[in-house]
Amino acid sequence: MMRTTHRRTTLRPHPADACRLSRRSGWCLLMILVLVISAVCWGQQQSSRNAPRERTGRNTRPRTVQFPAPVTSSAVSLERALSLAQNLEAPSDRKLALAEIGQLAWAAQGVTVARTDGAMAAPGGQVPLRVYFSLPDGTFLYDPQTHALQQTADADVRTAVASAVFSRQAGLSVPATTTGGCQIIITGAVRDFSPAYGQNARSAMLLLAGQMSQSMQLQAVSLDLTYIGASDVDSAAIRRYLRLPRASEPVYVALLGYPMSRAAAAATAPSDQRVPPRAVLVVPPSGFQDQELFETSRALAMASVQTMIASTRAARVVGSFGGFAQADLPLNQVRADDFDAVIFIGGLGTIEYYTNPLAVALAREAVAQQKVVAASSTAPVILANAGVLRGVRATALATEQNQLVAAGAIYTGAAVERDGHIITSTGPLVVPLFASAIVEALGGH
Repeated sequence: MMRTTHRRTTLRPHPADACRLSRRSGWCLLMILVLVISAVCWGQQQSSRNAPRERTGRNTRPRTVQFPAPVTSSAVSLERALSLAQNLEAPSDRKLALAEIGQLAWAAQGVTVARTDGAMAAPGGQVPLRVYFSLPDGTFLYDPQTHALQQTADADVRTAVASAVFSRQAGLSVPATTTGGCQIIITGAVRDFSPAYGQNARSAMLLLAGQMSQSMQLQAVSLDLTYIGASDVDSAAIRRYLRLPRASEPVYVALLGYPMSRAAAAATAPSDQRVPPRAVLVVPPSGFQDQELFETSRALAMASVQTMIASTRAARVVGSFGGFAQADLPLNQVRADDFDAVIFIGGLGTIEYYTNPLAVALAREAVAQQKVVAASSTAPVILANAGVLRGVRATALATEQNQLVAAGAIYTGAAVERDGHIITSTGPLVVPLFASAIVEALGGH
């Protein structure tokens, strides 16, 4: 029987067909790649549409507002502040001074930031709460690390926020239009407290917010401010007005400002008395005496004196002890006729101004115009080199006595000396007397 042998025949494509097949495969791979890229791009576009929008106003350029260094002492005792807080009138809508807002921010949250020596300034350290400020020029978020405000929106929403507060506060005997010159909103999210406090997260959040609000209230009273505080507010409305994240809720809102009686008195005063005096504080770009600048500035602000800081350029200036402030004007733009008082702050860095043509000319111009001219610690040397102390009773840091005498001054060595419109002092330990003399001279001026 014969076997039939079957051969397996392998079909091989013609070379031309293989080439066409290869090209088809390449086109298929290319089309698949195009489809994948299109899908990814479409997904990114949809994601960007659904992502939260920038929380600043449409025409807002987010800006940073730098506060001067906070003051850590005052003439108002804790007991006095507690007593005054029991009987407060409604706040006016007049805008607060920058130094006052900064002090309130520091009291609420800035005091919890770690000090330079590594220790905490308050028990518990930083807490996951955020402090917003609703001001006439927009909404801002406080950064306790830099002691500055970061703008989040440019619209004035104080009226809307006040409505959200008053809608839940029946029986408040305040005008319905009250907004306060400054609104502070403490916000938090329970989920931020959950890792540390578990089921007690919400209670912990509220307790910490209460501590912050109490510190802020006591600070307000010590600044001679008044406030309306509330924790039962229309949270949804405030979250919408401030454009807060969904998980965040306002746990405390305060409307702060100058007492209405003071604002009413200012409104009924003669027109020539309504304009607050203006003072410029001249400081070197570095090495100014911290206490002299910050405490003098704060005392003037509390006396309703508008202050500006001038230095070699409009930039951040740093003190001998690490304090910093923002210079509003470069020295070459300061004109004596724009201010009622010109104040030269002392410190090691002030040596830069001893023979500076701009500083010396400003001192001469101010004295010639009968402006209030003041200088502390080392700064009276500027006045001496300007030739305005000849025959004038003056004082300064003891190390500068010879330079004043050589310029014809009558050196007294007193803590503070006032001769007409010229005021000099020996340094930081007498800042309250120095500032008081300036305020008194401005009143008479």
